[in-house]
Amino acid sequence: MNQLPDNFSFSYLLAISGGILSSFLGMSVLLGWYTHNETLIQVSAAFVPMQYNTALGFLLSGLGLLLIIIGRQRAGFVCAIIVLLIGLLTLSEYILVIDFGIDQLLMEHYITTKTSHPGRMAPNTALSFSLTSLALILLSYIFNVHKSTTIVGIIGSLIFALSIVALAGYAVSVEAAYGWGKLTRMAVHTAIGFLLLGVAITSLAWSKSDLDSLHLPPWFHLLIGISVLTIMLSVWHVLNTQEIILIKKYGVIEEYKSHIDIILLIGILFAFALSIAAYLAQTNKKRTIELSKVNEYLSAEITERKQVETELKGNKHYLEKAQELGKLGSWEIDIKSNKILWTDETYRIFSLPQGTLINYETFINCVHPDDREYVNKEWEKALSGKPYDLEHRVIANDIVCWVREKAELSFDDDGQAILATGFVQDITEKKRYEEQIKQMALYDSLTGLANRHQLNLRFDESLAYAKRYKLNTGFLMIDLDNFKPINDLLGHHMGDETLKKVANTLSDTCRETDLVIRLGGDEFAVLVTTINDDSTLESLAQRIVSSLSAPLTVMDHNVEISVSIGVAKYPEDGESQDVLMRKADVALYAVKNSGRNGFKFYQSAMDAE
Repeated sequence: MNQLPDNFSFSYLLAISGGILSSFLGMSVLLGWYTHNETLIQVSAAFVPMQYNTALGFLLSGLGLLLIIIGRQRAGFVCAIIVLLIGLLTLSEYILVIDFGIDQLLMEHYITTKTSHPGRMAPNTALSFSLTSLALILLSYIFNVHKSTTIVGIIGSLIFALSIVALAGYAVSVEAAYGWGKLTRMAVHTAIGFLLLGVAITSLAWSKSDLDSLHLPPWFHLLIGISVLTIMLSVWHVLNTQEIILIKKYGVIEEYKSHIDIILLIGILFAFALSIAAYLAQTNKKRTIELSKVNEYLSAEITERKQVETELKGNKHYLEKAQELGKLGSWEIDIKSNKILWTDETYRIFSLPQGTLINYETFINCVHPDDREYVNKEWEKALSGKPYDLEHRVIANDIVCWVREKAELSFDDDGQAILATGFVQDITEKKRYEEQIKQMALYDSLTGLANRHQLNLRFDESLAYAKRYKLNTGFLMIDLDNFKPINDLLGHHMGDETLKKVANTLSDTCRETDLVIRLGGDEFAVLVTTINDDSTLESLAQRIVSSLSAPLTVMDHNVEISVSIGVAKYPEDGESQDVLMRKADVALYAVKNSGRNGFKFYQSAMDAE
């Protein structure tokens, strides 16, 4: 469903109001023609009637404007085309002195006060409708609205100016202001209708324009200039008409004629000057606001910098202490002379005596040998304009530490790097914490074995590798027998120590390439990679059973446990982690049910047990 735009504003409200009132005016006069209500048609017996086609034009113009506003551009476009045809055909009738038969096509006119042709709208009315329809077409979806707003705004100002002149003519009883020669005059409510349409069209163009900081469109000065120019030209036309009347009455009056021409010239110059003045005022005000904002920003920036400088000067010791606490040192390098300046904290991070002369070679010798090539490449990239932000190792007092470096480089007009300013931070503790977090995420906190999360990661990798190279893989599900009495009789601490002992035994028994996992509680598992045949899995399972069948010495106690093991093979028993783990679990419980302390390979018959 189409809705009003998000940036609905007073301009949209004016446009909607103009469209509604114009449509209402048109419908009212049409109703007057059908019901013979002369007040609706003529307002007063002394005034010019609004022609039927004029009323129809207002109805369609207002409706088209409203349709465009609510997003029904196609329907609005159709209304605009009909209005355009009415306006252009009427103008053609006047210009070509031809009757196309449209004047009384829909209604035979019975009121012809100051009407040159019954039913024919005034030529200034036809011109205004032609302009209105052109504006509506530009506002419809066929055109890029944002590029058309200037033209639409100018058209709206023309319509507005023509209506103001006509209304002024009625106000001062000068027929030449609302009628051209002996042709049909524009009705007073027709002038009001075009006033509404002119305001509505200009408002809609205003709302669709990119407004400046004063909320004015960029074409505001054109609107002012063209409106004033239209009014002045209309005044000149009125005076010319009055001149004809005077000539007929008193003869040629040269002085009066020259005054009219002077008024026209003054009017044109006044309109041009007013447009320029509006443009300059708008531009100047915009620049003043922008400069004010810039000055405010610069003032705040200067104040802030002065405060920072004052704080830095008065707290040099505090800054050095802060660098020490943050393990953050700064440096600067003159690239052409290869001289490097370090702060005290930078010397400490690299474990070099303060005051030692530093150049790039001195620095690179402090970098871990395995990272020197990487650091050199990153520095070369930085010299060509790439960001310099990296983490690497250094050797300080024979201890490997991690640092992060970041720098900004300055370049001369030829694009050659001339100066680099940066910082170096000791992030050894951060790296240690990251390693601990990784350890916690992938390893069991009690036994140090891989946890279920790491199993999920490694299982997918192992199966993908085995599938690619057509290898076999095995999975052992292991459960401790008789573990619960240890917790119940000797306590949970003894149980934890027993689990650690079991974990060490499993790690010693399995190959380095195998992954030993604690799934939780007294459940363990082994992911066996790259096996040749079943004998590899059988041998491993047997070694585990044997190694854990003997009593374990835990905290000066002999602990007797055993294990039950279920074995599943890839790809014979399944090709996914879930399937292999489920089938290994089935084999495990088959061992439990047959007396424990042993192992079994999965067989399909076990599913029925």
